[in-house]
Amino acid sequence: MPQHAQPEHSDADASDRDEPESRRAGSGGIKGYVIAGIFSVLAAIAGAVAATVYADIKALAHFAAPGNAREKAVAGRWVGEAKQAYGPDGTVITYPIEFDLGWQGRKIVGTYQFVFADKSRSVNERVRLQGGMFQDRFVKLEYLDDESGKVQYSTIYLELDDGGDALRGMEVGYGYSSKRITHSAVELKKLK
Repeated sequence: MPQHAQPEHSDADASDRDEPESRRAGSGGIKGYVIAGIFSVLAAIAGAVAATVYADIKALAHFAAPGNAREKAVAGRWVGEAKQAYGPDGTVITYPIEFDLGWQGRKIVGTYQFVFADKSRSVNERVRLQGGMFQDRFVKLEYLDDESGKVQYSTIYLELDDGGDALRGMEVGYGYSSKRITHSAVELKKLK
């Protein structure tokens, strides 16, 4: 039988045969992986942005837009006091508070000022609030002190009375001076 001559191959030819087609010179395989990676990262970022926007919209969905007299009654200046169960020394403390509230779309925005002093400390803070109103009666407000560097934040649940001139409820949060999670009974009257 005749033997067929085998073509001679160099070592370079052998490495080309072992290399997948997508990675051989001129096929753009590596570029394809880079482009696919870039599109994956962009898709992940777009998904995260969409999820954040949806969460913000969903969070405000149960809040009413200002329109009726009850909702308009919330806007304005409120003064009162908070009675905190555990103060800096572990005892009950009572201190003056003030809200200045307004509407921005469906959100209540404003400021919260609280003042407390004892023998060893003096606290006079003004923080930004935001929240909303639901069922023409209940107000939820939150703050997170992201300006002073102090660790303090709170959620405040209030009920607007039938006359529209008093807010009563509870505040739960963390105080840098108390160094613990605290809760307070809150009562405010609207200034005319």
